[in-house]
Amino acid sequence: DSVEAANAAQTTEIASLTDDYAQYEAEDDSLTSDSTARADSTAREKVITETGIHDDDFVFVSDNKKDPLDTLMFDIPEEEDIIRPLKEPKEFDEIKVPQPGEDFEIRKYKTKFTPDYIGGGIGYDTFFGLRGQTFFVFSDYLGNHQIFVATDIINTIDQSNILAFYLYNKNRTNLGGGFFHSKYFYLDPFRRLFSDRFYGFQFFARRPFSVFSRVDFTASQYFIDRQYYDLGSPPDRSSKVTTGELSWIFDNIVWGITGPLNGRRMRIDLEASVNLFNAGDIEFYAAELDYRKYWHFGNGYSFAFRMSGAASFGSTPKHYFLGGTTNWIGNRRLDARVFEVENLYFADVVTPLRGVPYYELSGDRYGLVNLEFRFPMIDYLAMRFPLRMTIARVQGAMFFDIGSAWFGSNFKGGTSQGGNSRLKDLRSGFGFGMRANLGFLLLRYDLAWATDLSSIEPHSTSYFSFGAGF
Repeated sequence: DSVEAANAAQTTEIASLTDDYAQYEAEDDSLTSDSTARADSTAREKVITETGIHDDDFVFVSDNKKDPLDTLMFDIPEEEDIIRPLKEPKEFDEIKVPQPGEDFEIRKYKTKFTPDYIGGGIGYDTFFGLRGQTFFVFSDYLGNHQIFVATDIINTIDQSNILAFYLYNKNRTNLGGGFFHSKYFYLDPFRRLFSDRFYGFQFFARRPFSVFSRVDFTASQYFIDRQYYDLGSPPDRSSKVTTGELSWIFDNIVWGITGPLNGRRMRIDLEASVNLFNAGDIEFYAAELDYRKYWHFGNGYSFAFRMSGAASFGSTPKHYFLGGTTNWIGNRRLDARVFEVENLYFADVVTPLRGVPYYELSGDRYGLVNLEFRFPMIDYLAMRFPLRMTIARVQGAMFFDIGSAWFGSNFKGGTSQGGNSRLKDLRSGFGFGMRANLGFLLLRYDLAWATDLSSIEPHSTSYFSFGAGF
């Protein structure tokens, strides 16, 4: 009740003041004397101040005669010394200024490691149990020393994966070394379950000759313990393999949006596996060459040429598997030989040879030639249905691949048996494709037909894959 009475009183007072203001407007024309005008002006200011109404409009009025903004700017009398120069802190005065011929004190650099990157995760499932992954990178301020540590925890420590490497980059010749351990389970084509414990240590050195060329050397000691779990499986096996690899690399290519655009790349490898522990197990020697050349014609048009080959010798020569394309998305049938220790860890899978199935060709020698014309295909494509998607700068390609893998001297490139000249041990394929850089990944699609240069296979093969081309 008291609140309602107060509101009623306030309403009555405002109504009275409003009536005074209306009476003032009605009598305004009859006021002629100066004294009366001054009185009316005072009354008008009073009405505006107390009601906030001016000519039927609301205004904001303050009773404070002093403007707060006046304190922000004011005149400085000339006789007052208000502006004074600030003195430097005392610690600045204590720094000795070097004199001519002198220099600052030189202190020895101290290595102090700080984390560059730390990442990881942890989880649990009903089959493997506790699982987790961590990755650490440490380095000093100048980058002279680097430490890499990565771990995968799976159920127990003995089934987990770990690697740790140290890099010494202070001199022109970079040095490094580390150790690794992994354990994986496999199911071969005969449905036999086995596991491989793969561990060892590695040392490497890198010496650059220029911005574009360098030589690499790697020495590794591998231990492989294979265990089978099913009845009727082959006996368990342990292998000790010591390898060394010397490589010369040249690379001055210019990258485009989906792959190399201009320049050339070349790599020559000499690799050997020696028997230091009298294991009588794996021993081979190999020489490999990979040469690539790119011509850029301008406006995104380019031509790519690649030639590669290798040969391996020894009691257990290294194997090379040809067929398919790199990072192919989809199922593939694996030959049983792929799961042999010699092949699973020391063989090379050479791609692309499109039109030929994965692992179709194998041998201790191989040769491969790739030709590819690359061109801009789609500048901008916007889709609204069934998915809202925008794709820009899609590149196209037309290609021709030809190659083969064989053992020893058992090779015959072509034949004319039956009256038609055609390829025999050589296999080839041709087709076209598209490459799209989606920002977070590079997607490739190729459609290939196999041919022996006399006839063309009626059925084509589609390849969806990730990553840049050769």
